[in-house]
Amino acid sequence: MLAPPLHPLRPDRFDYWAAQRLLARAGFGGTPLEVRALKDLGVKKAVEYLVDYELVAADAPPTWDRSIMRPPTAEEQATDQRARAANDEATLARLQRERQIRETRDRGQLAEGQRWWMRRLIESGRPLEEKLTLFWHGHFATGYRTIEDSWHMLAQNALFRTNAAGNIAALINAIVHDPAMLKYLDNDENRRARPNENFARELMELFVLGEGRGYTESDIKEAARALTGYTFRDDDFVFDANEHDATVKAIFGERGNFDGDDVVRLLLRKREASEFLCLKLYRYFVNDAPGKLDAQQAECVKAMASELRASKFEMRPMLKALFSSGHFYEPRHDAQVIKSPVQLIAQTVRSYHTPLRSLPSLVSAADLMGQQLF
Repeated sequence: MLAPPLHPLRPDRFDYWAAQRLLARAGFGGTPLEVRALKDLGVKKAVEYLVDYELVAADAPPTWDRSIMRPPTAEEQATDQRARAANDEATLARLQRERQIRETRDRGQLAEGQRWWMRRLIESGRPLEEKLTLFWHGHFATGYRTIEDSWHMLAQNALFRTNAAGNIAALINAIVHDPAMLKYLDNDENRRARPNENFARELMELFVLGEGRGYTESDIKEAARALTGYTFRDDDFVFDANEHDATVKAIFGERGNFDGDDVVRLLLRKREASEFLCLKLYRYFVNDAPGKLDAQQAECVKAMASELRASKFEMRPMLKALFSSGHFYEPRHDAQVIKSPVQLIAQTVRSYHTPLRSLPSLVSAADLMGQQLF
């Protein structure tokens, strides 16, 4: 039985404007013809069509080159060491030029990835998949300028897309094993003798619980110890047992020889986790007006969180309940979600069915407005 804030919209109230709201919020808008087609499905089938997007065929992504920023080979390392020992400046300069060529190729692949994703945001027949991929891309924030490996960024994007509307617990667990995130938050430097708190702090403050909600500084320090040894080699996650602190930790009042996977499990057992994640999703899809939520909005977030917990963090039941609810379509939520630059561009082009003449120009326009993909 759904809580009152998630009571379904009456079928007769799903008119053209309600369908437009659904397509704009659960996607990037559409032409009047597309809106009318969605309206003719009725609210239940329209929501199912958008949320169960895997029933719609999708183009396969390009085959990216994962070897551009590969580690140096044993022969290259030996050559470098001999050149340094002999002060062979010509060989050192050649090796540096080769690295610079690889770095230039890598930046080119990242730029190609930006254009590919912008096109997909605009043209995908599975708009909610891309809308949620963009959400997770912002929620689990990383950046190419720190990571400097296009393959890691593109693989992380594929991770977000694969889990976009899936199980949040599985996604967070995957993030704890993601080379891009491990690099971005310095967990590759999180060692038993010198614990680094960056990843543990962001997990609690920004990713799962929210700042100041349900944790202490001691919990962060202990979680950092649990995450020691979580690193990567080249493109793959590695658990370095020699650098892992295998002693007992105390997190959220529980004691055990916890590792990073245990940290995720303990985090998601806290009620604050489901409520924080649903608050972020509520503001993304329903109402992002400044200030605190009013009582009805807060009850809606609690109902979403309850639905999420009941489904063991599967997103689709909660999303279907939200997009089918009368609350979602209330006039008070009109013009209450501020579009990011990428959302603005994708929605404008989709809604006006504008021909795509220059993807680099659209990527650059988003960057100039303050949002750079990847």
